[in-house]
Amino acid sequence: MTIQSSKPVSVLMVAIGGYGYYYLKTLLEEFPPGDVELAGVVDPNSRLSGHYPDLLKRKTPIFSAVEDFFQSGRTADLTVIASPIHYHAEQSIVALNNGSHVLCDKPVAVTVQDVDEMISARDASGRWLMVGYQWSYSDAIQSLKRDILRSVFGKPRRMRTLRLWPRDEAYYRRNDWAGKIMDCDGRWILDSPANNAMAHYLHNMLYLFGDEINLSAKPVELTAEVYRVFDIENYDTVSCRILTGMWNCFFMLPMRRRRMSGRFSSSSSRRRGLHSTNRHRQSSPSI
Repeated sequence: MTIQSSKPVSVLMVAIGGYGYYYLKTLLEEFPPGDVELAGVVDPNSRLSGHYPDLLKRKTPIFSAVEDFFQSGRTADLTVIASPIHYHAEQSIVALNNGSHVLCDKPVAVTVQDVDEMISARDASGRWLMVGYQWSYSDAIQSLKRDILRSVFGKPRRMRTLRLWPRDEAYYRRNDWAGKIMDCDGRWILDSPANNAMAHYLHNMLYLFGDEINLSAKPVELTAEVYRVFDIENYDTVSCRILTGMWNCFFMLPMRRRRMSGRFSSSSSRRRGLHSTNRHRQSSPSI
């Protein structure tokens, strides 16, 4: 969608700590003057952000909740959401219902049910809702995607990514939701490597196998093993195998070095049976 206007794009920034700090830094430092206007900030802990003194100088209105911003009579062309993952759905829906486009940081939400509600709100509002999988727009991924669509390497059969990031105990103590299954109010969090830190790699594999430049492959079958090393509620290690509608196989396992590889063939691949043991079972919604 291309928006042409002589007015600056008004932006509401939701959460300015963590990764939200860098969203706001980019917004304030890298856009030409007059192109973007910071309409407001939503963060109940805004004083803890390194941007707080600058926001005071700019006299930027600061709120504790997205609803408070819109109920004050203010509007925003775009709402950027970088809050903890269990707030993504409700905050996106509030912004959409108030006529704002939304850029939501990954992952889009916690459960499939959340995402369905976000899609319904998007469709009803007539606004767009984008998810911050920015690596898919990189020159490297876009070039590889075009090569795959042109069958430069033959027909893709399997994609695999191996990741291990150094996540120590301090990582899981940095806030009150890291590694958690639920919050104190019974709200699903399901923070994990697959649903948060390494979601980019899983998304890129599905995107690369999509039939068109703007489409991703859709999983039809998932087999996974999850493990826990640290004393946390959810798992911190996962190995999963995904079959898409074309029966291409994906493998994802957190390991230290960044690595992605693929297998291609000039002929179509056949589906083979999967045998795996689920090492960790818990009652949860669709995810």
